[in-house]
Amino acid sequence: MRLNSPILECRLSRRATIAPLLLMSMGVYLAIFAVAVNRFWLWSVREDVKLATDAGALAAAAALADDDLLRGDPANYPALLERASNRARALGAANPVRGEPFPIWDNPDNDSRGDIVFGKLTRPRSNDFVPVPGRSSGDASQGQTNTVVISGRLTRTRGNAPGLILGIFAGHTAADVQAVSAATLDRGVRGFRPRFGAIPLAPIALRSGAAANSWESLVENHTGPDAATYVRSSHGFTSGPDGIAEFPAVYATVDDQVPLANVAFLFLPSPDLADLNLQLQAGVTADQLALYGGSMILPVAGTLDIAGQQVGPAGDDPAIEALVETLTLLKDKGEPRIWPLYQSFDVGTGSVRVSGFVAARVVNVAPPASGIPLQFTLQATVVTAPMALTDTDIRGVNATMNDNRYICKIRRIE
Repeated sequence: MRLNSPILECRLSRRATIAPLLLMSMGVYLAIFAVAVNRFWLWSVREDVKLATDAGALAAAAALADDDLLRGDPANYPALLERASNRARALGAANPVRGEPFPIWDNPDNDSRGDIVFGKLTRPRSNDFVPVPGRSSGDASQGQTNTVVISGRLTRTRGNAPGLILGIFAGHTAADVQAVSAATLDRGVRGFRPRFGAIPLAPIALRSGAAANSWESLVENHTGPDAATYVRSSHGFTSGPDGIAEFPAVYATVDDQVPLANVAFLFLPSPDLADLNLQLQAGVTADQLALYGGSMILPVAGTLDIAGQQVGPAGDDPAIEALVETLTLLKDKGEPRIWPLYQSFDVGTGSVRVSGFVAARVVNVAPPASGIPLQFTLQATVVTAPMALTDTDIRGVNATMNDNRYICKIRRIE
């Protein structure tokens, strides 16, 4: 017998209505859950991609700081760019994303849409990045490369896009993840500030200017000798030219040698040559620069006067002999030092007018003797200096300097 109860019919009707609503609500909740989970998931993947591209950009920039940029031979530049590219790719692979080595694709044509793009900026904060020609052949403009841009891509078109959780609710099962990093060689070096230890700053200044025995004349105008080649694998020198002119340094040990000399000692702060020798070995600390605010920074005017001397003691003095031993040790180790440049020496005040900084290794040292000046030869090199303070550090977007060929600070700009 069938019971036609209005109450029963109402309950059945409600059940028939609530069931679809519950299903729809569950679908909505699942979709919201999927969106939230996937958003966090994709954010975490992008952070990993960003770490990999940052590492690649910094490694490539470090590889660009190379002595080949001093030789001025375009034939060397394609190999330099290839080495920098390989470093970027290696560091990408060393920073796994989702447990897999991150792929950064080579870009030998230096296409602006590639994963690795080399180019130049006039200043670190400028927005005038211009890619250089590809490395199929050497080009003089490749020697101006100071910036690398790395684009990290996990995309569906490449077949490596990260999968989505409950992707059916998003309409697709994977999503593209991309990140861009850029690093530049900031060459606007104004000076140095020790932070976590001594800086490899030699307390020996080299003559700068138009004189025939100046750094500019001997090294940059290539009037100096080119008789030695630095070998990275052995950290030493072999005989023969390598395209980098050398700087024969002469320090006067008696007054009549002053006209021929092109070196002055700096007192940081002590006039004791034993202290100078220790600084040459171990570097200069913030305490030793206390008279200059714990740093050596060139002012906007461009020069800084530092106490020093340009002559004596005699060539057979134990202090000079000790300096020769330290210079010889630096030569044997192949260790570069940062050397101040100086424009002039004021006899009245005993001050050296420092005007800039270069980097160089010691090639050879002449033994000291009575009546003979201290003599040693330097070869320019390129170094990165995290402790450097640049025009960009000091003046930000208003910086104008970016032209030191020998010393740079690697700066991440994106």
